[in-house]
Amino acid sequence: MDKTFEEDDNMKNRTYIPREKPSPFECPKEFCFFWCEKNSSFAPGLYTNLEEAMQAAKIVHESFCSCSFGICLRNPLRQGERDRYEPHEPNLDAAGLPHFYFISNPARLNQRKKKLYQQYFKDKEKQ
Repeated sequence: MDKTFEEDDNMKNRTYIPREKPSPFECPKEFCFFWCEKNSSFAPGLYTNLEEAMQAAKIVHESFCSCSFGICLRNPLRQGERDRYEPHEPNLDAAGLPHFYFISNPARLNQRKKKLYQQYFKDKEKQ
């Protein structure tokens, strides 16, 4: 497995401030669907069912980006051509962040979410 992005010491202990827009070039790690956290399980590839994937899963020894669609623009080690970020909703919910928090541009959001995005970050600018 080609590890395109491993965690480094500069990424630890980051905090995110609600309503403060994060950098579009920073990897959101555990808030991205593709992030594999150390000591979690990972099964690369596609499987016909969950049981098959669970049998193929291995323990992750070092955190890394598992995106198989290409290198992400947010990768600080090997900058890719596209932003491959996909929200990891359960982790965003647990942190109290909206699902669109790390989305750098609302252009691809549906109209309802686009309004929520603009209002969410606009309120911060008014304070």
